[in-house]
Amino acid sequence: MEHHDHPSAKSSGGTLRPALLATLHCATGCVIGEVLGLAIGITIGAGAWISMGIGTVLAFVFGLSLAVVPLARSQGVSLGKAFRMIWLGEVASIAAMELVMNATDYLLGGANAQSLTAPVFWWSLLAAIPLGYLAALPVNYVMIARGGGHHHHG
Repeated sequence: MEHHDHPSAKSSGGTLRPALLATLHCATGCVIGEVLGLAIGITIGAGAWISMGIGTVLAFVFGLSLAVVPLARSQGVSLGKAFRMIWLGEVASIAAMELVMNATDYLLGGANAQSLTAPVFWWSLLAAIPLGYLAALPVNYVMIARGGGHHHHG
């Protein structure tokens, strides 16, 4: 048995890099959705909870889309099959990230900003994004270490 086929080849070092990359990939969709949703909610004066709700829905839409579409293309499978291949890992990762990002945005006041020009909106996001990444990283690490949840696209 060659080294790369050995069951213990997925040591912590072998799992950390894919987990870091999966979390970065997840963060891309989450951040797009979160910022867009909060921006929409604040612009229309919807209030913190509705703004965070819009952001969360859009984070899931963008996060899942950025995982499913490239996977379907690279594997030559339908969008439905691609979704079934990755849904658990992506949903768990996005949920962890969104929970922490929304809590941070709320607690620091960004979700209650009166406009997109308010510094608190941007400062809150600058804190929420890395904290959300750190929240999702262990989720992705465990999912990858167990051999499920995330499909590596490249």
